[in-house]
Amino acid sequence: MRNVTVAATQMACSDQPGENIAQVERLIREAARQGAQIILIQELFETPYFCQDQIYEFLKLAVPLEENPAVKRCVELAR
Repeated sequence: MRNVTVAATQMACSDQPGENIAQVERLIREAARQGAQIILIQELFETPYFCQDQIYEFLKLAVPLEENPAVKRCVELAR
């Protein structure tokens, strides 16, 4: 039987997506450095959590998957 180390991250998010993506990268790299092979990041980490209410202004945050900067960065990290 093989042992697998799992890490879960949690962080406060600002309204600056680039800063949040950089923070997630730091958390992922630290978890990997400590031996994690599966790393879970929180949902909607690019901006403050906005799903408590339906505010249509937030729909502009949606971008196609292949254009999403967070997805691009995490794909590179996963490699």
